[in-house]
Amino acid sequence: MRNSIFLLSLILLATKSFSQKNSLITGDFENYHFDRVVKEIESQTKYHFYYDSLETDSLIISVHPVRVSVQDLLNQIFLNTPYHYAITADGLIFITRNFRIQPALSASYFEPGKNVDSSLRFNIAPDKDLTAKEKLKVSQDNKLFEIGDKANKGLNGKATMAGYVKDESSGEPISGANIGIDATSTNINTDQFGYYSLTLPRGRHVIDFSYAGMKLAKRQINLYGDGKLDVELKQAVGTLKTVIVSAVKASNVRSVQMGVSRLNIQTIKQVPAIFGETDIVRVILTLPGVTSVGEASNGFNVRGGAADQNLILFNDATIYNPSHLFGFFSAFDPDVVKGIELYKSAIPPKYGGRLSSVLDVSVKDGNSKNWTGSGGIGPVTGKFMIEGPIDKKTSVIGGARTTYSNWLLRLVPNSAYTNSSANFYDATVHLTHNFDQKNTLYLMGYISSDQFNFNKDTTYNYKNANAN
Repeated sequence: MRNSIFLLSLILLATKSFSQKNSLITGDFENYHFDRVVKEIESQTKYHFYYDSLETDSLIISVHPVRVSVQDLLNQIFLNTPYHYAITADGLIFITRNFRIQPALSASYFEPGKNVDSSLRFNIAPDKDLTAKEKLKVSQDNKLFEIGDKANKGLNGKATMAGYVKDESSGEPISGANIGIDATSTNINTDQFGYYSLTLPRGRHVIDFSYAGMKLAKRQINLYGDGKLDVELKQAVGTLKTVIVSAVKASNVRSVQMGVSRLNIQTIKQVPAIFGETDIVRVILTLPGVTSVGEASNGFNVRGGAADQNLILFNDATIYNPSHLFGFFSAFDPDVVKGIELYKSAIPPKYGGRLSSVLDVSVKDGNSKNWTGSGGIGPVTGKFMIEGPIDKKTSVIGGARTTYSNWLLRLVPNSAYTNSSANFYDATVHLTHNFDQKNTLYLMGYISSDQFNFNKDTTYNYKNANAN
């Protein structure tokens, strides 16, 4: 009986080894990226690849195999390149750059005196060489997260997974982060609070979390039922190696929502600013379908609509005049702004309806890990901002600006302007308190004031005062 079982095991192993060795590849890989070739090989065979995609991102392949073995195909791909491969007995393929790995024990293990090729070495780093953050990153990328009650295992149907996407360095929620499901064209974005919600079939999924200037985070989940998963993204400095122009029809489809433009504060600050002060309203004028009301004037027109047909919100509070100092400065302090959303059509019903557009400006929640601040002095304005944690559950951010522009009017060789003045100030405070995982309180106060008098006979002033 034992001999029969042993013989059957040998036959099964030989069959498996034979099927692996005799897997033949056919394809037309013209200007293929290495990742795409790997998917083709894995779809035609039982082999599985392991490699660092950052090391192969510049590897473009042009081969046309016709019923060739995996080994022969890899030899063609890596000919005259610094890349090497190693194949294990159970069909695992390891790709390395500038060195080889040895998937089995070397001859020197049993015969210490025997010379071994120095180019062969194990690609294994001891745990003591990894920092705590590197260990955490490795475990997060490869860990299987179990969402929901495991007692629901095997049940069909769908379940909902929700959570927050935040900046790892500051704990600030990320608005507009992209979330992709199972490497398909299905994508959603986080809202202004960094919150997302996904309804998926129960079972295994791979979720990609991405944002401009942040490293991609992958999460492998096993969805049993409704549950929560928070993700922190790490800032990344990208290096441009290869530019690939793709003609895939679905590549430009990032969202099913039409007529909305989203900009984060990093993008806004890249636009040249007057007097060194970032102006959100001026940045909006660079978007398609948006035009200026006129020089030295307030407001903007969207697709032919009037300026008073736009709804302007600052953290859900209405702002009736979005500019300071004859339209030269925005009423929003850029140091406390997280991002903006401009709805030019298909306006969501929660905004109550507007004929032309809705501009929704969101405020930062404040750094929940460290106290930080900034300040600046420009030709006509001065400002400062401070943010940080009050305790483990509460963070605050505050900023203020004022102007001292009268010295410009004093330089004009005309008594009418010399006797004139123009001043403004604004201040914003935003507090965030997390009671628990399901309840968060946001408090914001905003005040601004503009005053102007021309030759002491023409004056006006207006104010914004909001709290929510």
